Amino acid sequence: MLFAFFILLMFAILVAERGNNSKITSFFDAFWYTIVTVTTIGYGDITPATTAGRIIAVVIMLGGVVSFGAVSGKIASVLVERQQKRNRGFAQLKKKRDHLVLCGWKPEMESIIAGILASNPDMTPSDIVLVTGAPKAVLFPVLSNR
Repeated sequence: MLFAFFILLMFAILVAERGNNSKITSFFDAFWYTIVTVTTIGYGDITPATTAGRIIAVVIMLGGVVSFGAVSGKIASVLVERQQKRNRGFAQLKKKRDHLVLCGWKPEMESIIAGILASNPDMTPSDIVLVTGAPKAVLFPVLSNR
């Protein structure tokens, strides 16, 4: 959808600028201008000469800023979600072997986990899978040490 929007704007700027003493005279010029503007690089080698072209350019600029924000926000969201899953112990469950599954939760679970790790030097915190309905605020101190 976003790609189609920018293709439409590319053709719009080409039509608005063609034959008006503009540097945007070909499909490639319109493509180059749109890409350079959307990515906010803005070399300045090609600029619209008409009022209609400038209005379309403003839409391309705003669209570039908005789409960059949306895409970078989506990437950040995926990365944060992946890290949160890792912190909660959900990241690689299907590949787990030789692990310990602890079901339920009680206040002394943190010291129980510490005791398990102390008596099993070959075991790491990532070898323990917690299955519990405890709230994140309760689990965070335990999970942040993993």
